[in-house]
Amino acid sequence: MAIPKKVINLLGQTSVVKRAISFPCDECDLSLLELETPLDLSGEYAKAIKYASADVFTEGYVQKDMECYATGWGQLGPNGGLPDHLQGALLKFGEVQLSDELIGVEETEGRMVCRGDSGGPLVVFNKDKSERILVGAVSGGEGTPCTDYGFWGNVANAAIWIQEQTGIEPYKEDITLGIADLASEKTVNIWPVPARDVINVSSKRAIKEIKIYNLSGKKVLQSNQTSSIAITSLPTGMYLLQDAESLDSSLFAIKR
Repeated sequence: MAIPKKVINLLGQTSVVKRAISFPCDECDLSLLELETPLDLSGEYAKAIKYASADVFTEGYVQKDMECYATGWGQLGPNGGLPDHLQGALLKFGEVQLSDELIGVEETEGRMVCRGDSGGPLVVFNKDKSERILVGAVSGGEGTPCTDYGFWGNVANAAIWIQEQTGIEPYKEDITLGIADLASEKTVNIWPVPARDVINVSSKRAIKEIKIYNLSGKKVLQSNQTSSIAITSLPTGMYLLQDAESLDSSLFAIKR
């Protein structure tokens, strides 16, 4: 991936690139640029946005057929010239997983990124449309150029690395639940307690979906497997399990 010598924002401000740090990834083409002088990113048309964490997957922002938005300065079609102003396109996600280095995006009504768009952002809006979230950077494509299918480097897959390099936290869904309120009545049974790798769940009601929260009220796991749930990804501690439909809940402990 070519590294620019300077950058310019939509207000016409420029800054020299001091250094570039590339994410260790075979295909995703993600790099951070350190600038000699800061740019003003406080305005409506030159605004800093947060980068994605795993929350964009667990909260359903990045999944097949969901809308996303791409911008760039690439060619206007396979045989087109370069634009004189920034271009944008409404697209849809293809099949994608958090662990993937690349996010696939399908052609949507003839719209797709093209030559010259490499490195351009892919964003989604949060649930109340109050924030934009950076989820990808243009990496390449397949099929007929500029029309078939595009690939973006998966920003969420690099979120920990980005935070380590910059000290800036990624976008996280603001879910702060009152644990005392949720656990007021035990109508969901869990065993074994304490749990280690798997928990078994039973309830008087049929459970369709389960959510698990830590004691800060942060959702840490969601599952459609409602009778036996793997919890190997969760560290030792206390958690609250909740029936997503009825909101019935129960506290349980993990000990390893």
